[in-house]
Amino acid sequence: AAGAADIRAEFLDALGNTFILWFGNFIPQILLSLLLAVWFTDAKVKLPGKGFFKVVMYMPNIITAASVAALFVNLFGDSKFYFVNATLINLGWVDAESTIKFVTDPVVSKIMVMFIQTWLWFGNTMIMLMSGIMGINPALFEAALVDGCSSRQTFWKITLPLIKPILTYNLITSLVGGLTMFDIPHLMTQGNPNNMTNTVARFIYQQGFTGTYNFNMASAGSVVLFGIIIIVNSHSSKEAALKCFVFFLVSQPLVYLVQAPFHPEGLRLFRFYPGWFLWTLLTLPMGYIGWMMKREKWWALLILTPVL
Repeated sequence: AAGAADIRAEFLDALGNTFILWFGNFIPQILLSLLLAVWFTDAKVKLPGKGFFKVVMYMPNIITAASVAALFVNLFGDSKFYFVNATLINLGWVDAESTIKFVTDPVVSKIMVMFIQTWLWFGNTMIMLMSGIMGINPALFEAALVDGCSSRQTFWKITLPLIKPILTYNLITSLVGGLTMFDIPHLMTQGNPNNMTNTVARFIYQQGFTGTYNFNMASAGSVVLFGIIIIVNSHSSKEAALKCFVFFLVSQPLVYLVQAPFHPEGLRLFRFYPGWFLWTLLTLPMGYIGWMMKREKWWALLILTPVL
C-alpha cells in the first residue's frame, strides 16, 4: 500500500511538473509568436529579408529533439569546461568553483526545459498566427487606416478578435503536446534533479520500461493522461462525459485481451469486468467536473481533490 501511495504521489508530482513546464513555455511562446506575426504582416513595417528571418525562426522546429538536447547539454553543462560557463568565467561574472548548474539545479533546469521548448516551437506558432492574420479581409485594415486608427488600436480591435480561432487551436494543440512532453526532459535532465523535471509521459516510461517493469502503473498513468486529453479536446460537458465513459468502457476489455496470454487467469480476467463497469459509471460525473475546470469553474477542483 505504501508503495502504491508513493507511486501515486510521484504521478501527481509529474502531472504538476508537466503543467508547470507547459505553462512556462506556452506563455512566452505565444507572446513572442504573436508579436513577430503582427510585425511581419504589418504593411507599415518595411523590413528587408522578411522571408529569410521567417525561415531562420522556423528552423528549430525541424531539428530532432535528440540533436537539440545534445546541443544544449554541450552549451549549458554544469562544468566550467562547457561553453556558457567557460564564457561567464572568462568574463569574470562567475567564479570557476561555483559555476551555474544549468542541468542539476532544480529551478534553473526547469527554466532551461521551458526555454528549449519555447525556442523549438515559437517559429511554428508564428507561421500559424501569420496565416490567420493574412486571412483577414484587407479592407478592414484599410478602413482602420482611413479612420486614423493607430497600430495598437488596429491590433486590439481588428486583428486579435479575428484570430481567436487560430489562437484557440494553438492553445489546444500546445496543451496536448505539453501533456505528452517527453523528449527534452528525458534527454537533457533525465527528469532530475529530484524528479523536478519529470513529466507524465516520462513517468509512464519509467514505470513500464525501466526498473521493475510495473506495467499496471504505466497503464493507469496512460489512461489518466488520455482522459485529461479527451476533456481538453471536448466542447461541452456532455461531450467530455460521454467520451470518457466510452473510452473507459472499451479500454478495459482490450487490456484483458492483451494480458490474457501472459496472466494465470487467462480469459477468466473478464469476470472482473462487471466491477470495472461500475467504476466506469463514475467517469460520467468526472468528465463533467473536468470540463467545468477547463471552463475555469474552479469550484470543481474542490470535488476532484479528494478523489485524487
